[in-house]
Amino acid sequence: MSLPVLFITVKDLMILHSSNSYEAMRRLHHTIRECLTSERNRVKGRIKTYLTIKEYCDFQDLNMEEVLSFLKRHGT
Repeated sequence: MSLPVLFITVKDLMILHSSNSYEAMRRLHHTIRECLTSERNRVKGRIKTYLTIKEYCDFQDLNMEEVLSFLKRHGT
């Protein structure tokens, strides 16, 4: 059984990073999406629109279960 695809939002990043800066976390979200965009799409000027929790955890080298648990405890 595969896990559902869950997306991580800028507000989720604010919680995970204990940040009050929406703008800083928006830039982080954008930077990660940009890094994960394929070279082919980058040449066309496109970047990923969404970021999944799995992609975020893989990029930041975090345990996905711990991140999900943390977000559940903090109301998202």
